[in-house]
Amino acid sequence: DEYQLLNPKLQKKVEEAEAARAKAEADKNIAEGEAYVAKLKADDKEIVTTESGLSYKILAAGEGEKVGEGCDVQVKYVGKHINGESFDDSKGEAVKFNVDRVVPGFSEGLKLLGKGGKAILYVPGNLGYGEGGQPYAGIQPNEMLVFEVEVVDFSLPEPAAE
Repeated sequence: DEYQLLNPKLQKKVEEAEAARAKAEADKNIAEGEAYVAKLKADDKEIVTTESGLSYKILAAGEGEKVGEGCDVQVKYVGKHINGESFDDSKGEAVKFNVDRVVPGFSEGLKLLGKGGKAILYVPGNLGYGEGGQPYAGIQPNEMLVFEVEVVDFSLPEPAAE
């Protein structure tokens, strides 16, 4: 019947409208993130941007070797939106995880630091949670995120057994 023919068309229209809305929001968030970092960089020459688009400021480089691929790290951190509101916080406790199992910008930033190193990471959406965002954490599509990080310790990966 006609109703069943209409329903898929209506569904497609709704999906297209939702996709367009999400893309517009993602584009807006990219622009806001870029403007935020550009303003910070104008005021603070210590903020550097890597080829990938990660911006960061080293507060303390840390000692010895830097965190590398495959390392297990212990990190104290606070994750914030560009409005300063916190969305995640280790509350002063070191959280242990593999450096390659977090969003790319967070991983890249940690690899700039040695033990005791501290930095502020400005992670653009494409190096964060991307176009999907992280709705349960209140992270918008392609939202710029700010992480204050401290590498408490790290260990190099165990060599693979033969």
